[in-house]
Amino acid sequence: MSDENGSISSFSEDDKDSLCVEEELPECCENVLGITNACKHLPYDHYINALDLLRTHNASKPFPTSGIYSNAMVAIFAHFHREFPLSDTMHLEWMEQQIQSFTIARNGEMTLLRNEFLMIRELYEGACGDYWSVDVVLWYLEKSQQTEECDRKCVEEDLIKAVDTIGLYYSRGDEIWRAFREWYTQWEEDVDIRIARIDALYRRQLQIPLEKNDLVLSEYRSWYTHNAQRLSIEKNKMDPLEEVTSTQRMYNRSFGKKLAHFEHLLIENLKMETEKPGSLEQSWLAYLDFVQFNVISVIDKRPGHMDEEGDLGLKVMQAYYERAIKDICMSSSIWIRYIQYLKKHNSATLCQLSSTCERSVRNVFMDSSLWCQCILVLEQNQEYDRLDQFLNDQLLERQSPQNPVMDEHHAISVLLMYCDTARRRCFDSNNRQGHSYMQNAFTKSIQFFNHSYPTSSVYHFHLQSYRLHCKFLVEEQGRTLVSFPSPRDTSAWEEGWEEILASRPSQAAVWIQYYQSSLIRRHIRSSQADPNNTKINPTIVVYPSLLGIQAVRKRCFERAVESVQDTPLLIFEAWLTFEREHGDLSSFLRVRDLYTEALTQQLQTAEVPQANSEEKPHEIPSRKRSRDHHSKSSLDRRKLKKAKAESSKAAITPNDPNKHSADPRHTLFVSNIDKEVTEDQLRSIFSDSAPNLQSVRLVAKKRAHGLKSRGFAYVSFLDEESCQTALQLDGMVVKGKPVRIHSYDVSTGTSFSLTHSEDSAMRTLYIGNLQRILASDTIRGNASALKSVLQDAISQVVDLSELEEIYVPQEQRGNRHAKKYALVEFSSEDALDGILSDEKQEQFRTKICSCVSVSAEGKDGCITLKRSKISIGKMKQEPEKKRRNPRGQSGRKVHLTETNIPAQRLILTDLRPRSIQHQKKEKKESPSGSEEKTTVESTTRMKSNQDFRALFLAAQK
Repeated sequence: MSDENGSISSFSEDDKDSLCVEEELPECCENVLGITNACKHLPYDHYINALDLLRTHNASKPFPTSGIYSNAMVAIFAHFHREFPLSDTMHLEWMEQQIQSFTIARNGEMTLLRNEFLMIRELYEGACGDYWSVDVVLWYLEKSQQTEECDRKCVEEDLIKAVDTIGLYYSRGDEIWRAFREWYTQWEEDVDIRIARIDALYRRQLQIPLEKNDLVLSEYRSWYTHNAQRLSIEKNKMDPLEEVTSTQRMYNRSFGKKLAHFEHLLIENLKMETEKPGSLEQSWLAYLDFVQFNVISVIDKRPGHMDEEGDLGLKVMQAYYERAIKDICMSSSIWIRYIQYLKKHNSATLCQLSSTCERSVRNVFMDSSLWCQCILVLEQNQEYDRLDQFLNDQLLERQSPQNPVMDEHHAISVLLMYCDTARRRCFDSNNRQGHSYMQNAFTKSIQFFNHSYPTSSVYHFHLQSYRLHCKFLVEEQGRTLVSFPSPRDTSAWEEGWEEILASRPSQAAVWIQYYQSSLIRRHIRSSQADPNNTKINPTIVVYPSLLGIQAVRKRCFERAVESVQDTPLLIFEAWLTFEREHGDLSSFLRVRDLYTEALTQQLQTAEVPQANSEEKPHEIPSRKRSRDHHSKSSLDRRKLKKAKAESSKAAITPNDPNKHSADPRHTLFVSNIDKEVTEDQLRSIFSDSAPNLQSVRLVAKKRAHGLKSRGFAYVSFLDEESCQTALQLDGMVVKGKPVRIHSYDVSTGTSFSLTHSEDSAMRTLYIGNLQRILASDTIRGNASALKSVLQDAISQVVDLSELEEIYVPQEQRGNRHAKKYALVEFSSEDALDGILSDEKQEQFRTKICSCVSVSAEGKDGCITLKRSKISIGKMKQEPEKKRRNPRGQSGRKVHLTETNIPAQRLILTDLRPRSIQHQKKEKKESPSGSEEKTTVESTTRMKSNQDFRALFLAAQK
C-alpha cells in the first residue's frame, strides 16, 4: 500500500481480493524504463528521477493491484546499483518491492518460498557490500522468519557475520547481538546448546566497547545466575562474570566518557551539516584518531584480544571507519585513512584491501588518489584482468565529454598510474604477454584522453612522451651494457663528482644535479657503444638504460638519503619519480614508504624544548608587598612594576630579528596548534610549502618549569604569493589536530580573510553629500533603497562584474535611517580609476539624481566622489567595537558601597503597605523646635507580620 509521503509499502492481507494482472505502465514510465534498460552508464540523477516517477504513479492507487510497478522499480534498482552504491534506505525499498512482486504473483500469499528468500538474500549481501547498516540486518532477520522452509544455516552464517561487523557499532551494535540471541531462543530446540550459545554471545559482546554494555552486563548477571547450573566452566579459567565485569570496568575507566563525548558531537554536527559543511567530517577524523590511538591500543593489550574469528582490534577499527563512511561516503580523507590503516595492519588480508579500494572508487570516483591506491593494490595481487575490467567499467566506458567522471588533471594521474602498471608488467620476465599488454594500455589511455579531453594538448603530449620512453626501455632491454662507467673512460668525471659530493654532501641540490648528470652520461655511453643507433639524439634523451637503473639507485639516491640534511624531501621526491618511471613495483612501493616516513618524521620528530636542569628555574615574583614598601615612593613602585612587565614579556617572547620588518599584509595567524608542537617544527612545515618564509613566532606562556605553548602563532612571509600558498594549508592535521590558518590584522589583533585586507581600501569608492538623495520621496532614509539606486547608477558607468559590495551605514539608535554617505568596493583598482574620471563622475552623479527625481544643479546637489581611506571591512568593525566598549563605561568609577551590597538586595520587591509606600518624606517640627525625620528607614532584612502590623498602626496614628 502507499504511505502518506508517496513511498510504496509492503503488501497486506486486505489487498488479496483486489488483484489485477492486466494493468500496463503509462507511456512516460514505459519510456523511462526503456531508456534505463537500453543505455549504460547513465547519470545518477536519471535513476533518482525514474524512481520518483514510478513512485508517483503507483502512489495514486489506494493499494497495489499488480506487480508491474514493482517489477519496473526492481529493474531500475538493478541498473542503479550496477553503476552506483545505494544507501540503506534504497536497498530496503528495493527488497520490499521484490517481496511485493513475489506476493502479487502468488495471489497475495505473504509467506516467502525458499528460492524467493535466496533472491532476497542476494540483495541483502549487496546492501552489506555497499554500507554496513543495522536497519538492513534487522529487516533481513524479520523477513527470514516469514519464509517457509527457511535455510537456518544460511541465516545463522549471515548473523555471525553481522555480529562480527555491524555488531561492533558503538551506538547501535547491541541491537544486532540482542536479535541474534532472540533468534537462538526461537529456533534452537536443544536447551543445553541454546544456553551455551547464548552465553557465548553475551561473553563476546561484553569484550567489545559498546554504548549500552552496562545494561547488557546487568542483564547477563541475572541470566547467568538463573542458568549457571547448566553451564560447564573449566577449572583453570576465571569466572565468566568476573572476566566481563573487569573488562567493562577497564573500558569505562580508560575511554568511556570520551567516547560518549564524541558521540554527542557527531549527533550535533549531523544536525548542523547543512549550516556548517565539513564539520561532520572534521569530527569523524578526530574521532577516528582517538579510537585508533587510545581505544584500539587498550583492546590490543587485553589478553584475549585475538578471538577465534581474528583480531578484535582490527574489527573494531573497521566498524568505526564503516560508520564514518556511511555518514559521509564522499569524504576522500576518510577513505584514504581507511586504506592506509588496512595496509599497515598485519591481520588485514589483500582481499579486504582490494574490496575496500574498489568501494572507495565507486563512492568517490572523481578523486585520482583513490584510483591510484586501487590500481596499486590490484597490481600487488596480480589481478590484471580484474584491473582492466574495473577500469573499463568505472572510467573508460563511463567517461564522455557531456558527462565527465573526473577532470583532466585527475584523469592524467590515473592513466599514468595504469601505464606504470603496464610497463612493470612488460618488464616482468615471467610474463610473456607483457609487451602487448603495455601497448594496449597506452592505446586505450591515449584514445580515451583524445575523446574525453580534446583540448588538453599538454597532457596528451605527456602521455605520448611517456609511451616513447617506455618503448625506448623495451628496445634497450636486450643490449649488453656495463652498469658502471669504465675507469678508463670516466675516471676523471667520477673523481670530479666525488670531490664535489665530498665537499658538500648535505645539500640536496648537489645530489639532484649529480643525478641528472648521471642520466645524461650513461645514455651518451650507451649511444657511443652502439654507433649504428641514430634514431635517438643523446643530447635530448636523458633516460638511463635498464642496466644503469640499479647503478643510479645505488650510487646516487641511496647515498643521498644518508647524507642530505637541508631538504631531504627533495631527494625522496626525485627518487620516487625515478622509481615510478623506471623501477619495478617493489622498489616503487619501498621508496614511497620511505618518502611517507620522512614526511611524517619531519612533522613529528621535533620535541618540545625542555628546561635545562642545570639552569636555575625562573622565579615568579610574589604578589605580596615587601616590608619596606612604605619607604618607596609611588613613582619608584611604578617604574619597578613596568620593568618587571617588560622583562617578563621579553622572557616569554624572544626577540625576533625579522619581527619589525615583517609586512602585516603577509602575516598569518595560525591557531588550534597542539601544545607539543614547537616553533622549529612550524618553521619546517611552512618552509616546505612556501619557500619565502620570513619568521615564525610561537606564542608561549611562562610556567614554573619553563615556557609552554599557548596553541597559536604568527607566521610572516616575504611576498604575497608565499602567503597565499600557505593559506592553502588551512585544515591540515598536525599531531591529530586540524590547524586553522587565517590572515592577521595587526591593527586590530584579529584574524581576517583576504577579502577584507588593507589593500581593499585602494579599491573602495567614497560617495558623500547624499542628504538630498536620502530626503527624496523615493529613498526616505531607507538604506536598502539607496543601495538599489547606487547599483543602477554604477551599472551605467562600470560593468557590474567589477562590483564587489555596496555598504550604506545606518544610525545605531532611533529609526536607523541611512547616513549621508556610502562605500562601494570594486574587484580591481582599474574599475575605481575609471569611475573617478571626469566624464564618468558627471555621468554617475546625473544617474543618481535622475533615479530619485532630484535636480543635480546647485551647490547642495553636488555629490562627492573620491577614493576612500578605509575599507568596508574596517568600517563594519567600528560598531562592533562600540558595542564591546560603550562610551563612558570603561572610565566610570564604582563607589565602594555599591560593591559591598549584593545585587539581590537592590531588586527586592517592596513589601510595605501602599499607604506607607506613597507617604511623602517630609520633615515635621517638634514642639521644642527641633526637626525629626518621619520617613521609615529601609531595612535589609525580611520583615515579619508583626513588623508590618506595627508599621500599619504607626501610619494610622
